[in-house]
Amino acid sequence: MPDDHHPGFAIWDGDPLQFPNPVGTFQLIFADSGGANATCEFDLPAALPAKKVYAESSIGIADSYKFWLAVECTTEQNGSITYEILVRGRHLHWFKAHQEDDIGPELAIRLSAAEARASGWKQVLGGHTFHCDSFSANWGQTGKGRGFCSLTGFHYTMTPDEFRTMQENNRKNAEHDLLGPHLHLKPDFDLHLDHPQPQTDKPRPEN
Repeated sequence: MPDDHHPGFAIWDGDPLQFPNPVGTFQLIFADSGGANATCEFDLPAALPAKKVYAESSIGIADSYKFWLAVECTTEQNGSITYEILVRGRHLHWFKAHQEDDIGPELAIRLSAAEARASGWKQVLGGHTFHCDSFSANWGQTGKGRGFCSLTGFHYTMTPDEFRTMQENNRKNAEHDLLGPHLHLKPDFDLHLDHPQPQTDKPRPEN
């Protein structure tokens, strides 16, 4: 059965002994209305049940996030197999206090086969009314011949442009701090280069 997110691909449907499904089950790490994280393992298979197929796993957490991971596989004319990894995330909660009346946009990241065989981190942002949702993928190898991907989503009380400006300012501040006489011995989550403190409708605890 085809899927709108995988045009031209048929869903992976093969004998599990001859063609084991290359995508595992998601493991939930944390979730609340403002963010979530889950991990999933995957393979780049050496044999396919059809010439152009995708295998996918997903996890949905009520009033939080939904994540998907898919391996798109194509047998080329010379018999070689090419791959792309497609990961997606969507914020399923909306904050009425933020003037939101619907879930957030679906955000997607694509990885080439070369990227999937290595390790890395990517992030995309999407506007959610006058705020934004972030979606990031952190991937690498398990050491057992499989890849893994950790997917994270957060909702922020700022626009995508404001978020990017804050990231750039944090980078500049971090570079300046490294040249100064004092180092931050205690990590400050607000100053993390890529993951500033997400905002929800819950009050932030005092330090």
